[in-house]
Amino acid sequence: MRILHILFNLATGGTETMMIDIMNCQRRAGHDVGLLLINAGHRESMLDALDPGVSVMRLNRPTGSKNPLWLWRYNRAIARFRPDAVHIHNKKALGMLYGPRKYKVVFTYHCNGDANPYAGRADILCAISQTVAADTRSRGEGDPTVVLNGIDTLAVPQRDPARPAGNPVRIVQIGSLKHEIKGQHITLQALAAMRHRDVAVDFIGEGPSRQMLESLAAELGVADRVRFCGAISRAELYASLPSYDIGLLPSLDEGFGLALAEPMAAGLPVVCTDLPGPMELVRAAGTGTSFRCGDASSLASAIDTVIDDYPSMLADAVAARKAVTRNFDIRATADNYVDIYRRQ
Repeated sequence: MRILHILFNLATGGTETMMIDIMNCQRRAGHDVGLLLINAGHRESMLDALDPGVSVMRLNRPTGSKNPLWLWRYNRAIARFRPDAVHIHNKKALGMLYGPRKYKVVFTYHCNGDANPYAGRADILCAISQTVAADTRSRGEGDPTVVLNGIDTLAVPQRDPARPAGNPVRIVQIGSLKHEIKGQHITLQALAAMRHRDVAVDFIGEGPSRQMLESLAAELGVADRVRFCGAISRAELYASLPSYDIGLLPSLDEGFGLALAEPMAAGLPVVCTDLPGPMELVRAAGTGTSFRCGDASSLASAIDTVIDDYPSMLADAVAARKAVTRNFDIRATADNYVDIYRRQ
């Protein structure tokens, strides 16, 4: 089958990383896979992670260009690939489709609240979680098929289930430093409320909020208990996960939560916001401690609960690791999409 995925660009982000995994899985399953990148400007290290058999086409369109010539080049590039299925992951890219076509168009909703005026141009709509699907239906845009996000669970080593929590207890939060979405400021506020605990937090990721968060950590008096690790490779991330004691996801907006699935896959007890998307993972895994979204005091109490009952929490996390491997493996995600492409 000839499958073409379309993205505006490849930059640091959970969605882009997952799409690389999906393309690699589909290619290794024997499909002819292509990637069309609309805009100029990419992280070459992300392109290097693609299977060499994936065909990469770059339009190099200047970001925000209104020149209609790019619409022609875009649709011409799709036609030249001769796809059986085109998988689009951005509503603007869907809106750029024009003219007759002989291929099937699949569009995936990756987040909540993202109204898509071009939904009717897709033959099949998908959503990454039941939460995102319900959000889409609430706007009358269609009834998406749920295809759960996935991670490469086989690449995540397991934390030693016999090792107790460290001193300090090491917490990891993965995600772009965009505090208004990912909630790193809530973590810092909770840490300031936990002076009775020997706890340290590593933030893994980069983004526009870094300076603000560093200033806030100093203002709250917790700078010596926090590390900003920046953006690291996925291999480095996965290798480091077993050294932590707790995984944390305090997002203020989250349709799914790959950054929760990753520490779960390593066998870490997790603490997460009670938003519907992350709670789908918690229910599927059978364990996880939640707190009221945006409430630093509630987060501090949740972390206390995990630490106070750590042996039991760790035992549950070992079982949860198996559930994550069963339910959220990237190979199942890629195969499920292929089944959808083949729909009549």
